[in-house]
Amino acid sequence: MKTLYIVRHAKSSWSDVDLADIDRPLKERGVNDAIKIGERLRERNINPDIIFSSNAIRALHTAMIIARYLDFPFQRLMTRKEIYASTKESLFHFLSAIDNQNEKVMIVGHDPTLTNFLNHFLPNQQLDKIPTSSVVELQILAENWIDLKKSTTKTISQILPKTMQTIKLK
Repeated sequence: MKTLYIVRHAKSSWSDVDLADIDRPLKERGVNDAIKIGERLRERNINPDIIFSSNAIRALHTAMIIARYLDFPFQRLMTRKEIYASTKESLFHFLSAIDNQNEKVMIVGHDPTLTNFLNHFLPNQQLDKIPTSSVVELQILAENWIDLKKSTTKTISQILPKTMQTIKLK
């Protein structure tokens, strides 16, 4: 069984309209939400084997804040440009190539890709949109990442940033 933590980056700033999308930083609220999420994940003893983040500043900053709260070694936090400009299918392709020694993987990315990806596993309960700073945990009934797309999930839960509430989705 594999575990996948899907994290949507924290709330970003739109204050500098001349800044390229990839370079947008987190808002103060985004930093605070990422800290709360990091604390909550630490309370739940979440310990990924590896963290992959989009190379967008807002996603990488979110990943770094979470990693700090999990005492996660920064040398195992990997940025990947393909996560920034991904589709549901390209995300499946990326994840299917992960080394199988990594049992628990966290990915920090963007919407709508993350919502579309998660809805693949929720045929009877489609999500409209994953809120910023949300974390969705999937326990995947597969031994190999290459089998991810055709696998089913055992449990799915979501940590919501506004309430820090963990809800079961399936």
